[in-house]
Amino acid sequence: MALGEIGAWEDTHAHWEIFERQVAIGMELGLPLIVTPPTDLRVNMTFKMMQRLQAMGMPPSRVVFNHAEERTLEAILSDGFYASLTVGAYFMEARTACTLLEGQKGGFDRIMLNSALREGLADILGIPKTVVALKEAGASLATIEAVTFGTAQTFFLGATTSS
Repeated sequence: MALGEIGAWEDTHAHWEIFERQVAIGMELGLPLIVTPPTDLRVNMTFKMMQRLQAMGMPPSRVVFNHAEERTLEAILSDGFYASLTVGAYFMEARTACTLLEGQKGGFDRIMLNSALREGLADILGIPKTVVALKEAGASLATIEAVTFGTAQTFFLGATTSS
């Protein structure tokens, strides 16, 4: 269980107040957060939301940033947050996700894939296509397991003793 999707959709005082209240509710309930930055301001708002979360004392290990991309992934991971790569029709192509994952020097335990099926027109095969691309690129089974299931399981349910 988690709280979200939450986020500030505009860079305005009112939206930041709502975001901070959402974060406070999540902290009060002890829930992890799913944070989704707005599409048109994704990079700017991702960085601003990370700063606000840190200032509020929200542990980065309890936050996943939805729709991470090439311009935000490294910062999200280096600050200790989780990242979700969205593969599908209006987001990232499977091969792009594969290339982005190949460029990582680890951190797969904090990266997960999602397909944005709730967004309407989506590619239900986005994640399977990414798995095929990862296999073709020589990714390890452990990496594929982490980004397709293991990371999400750990984030939402906590670490388990067996897979």
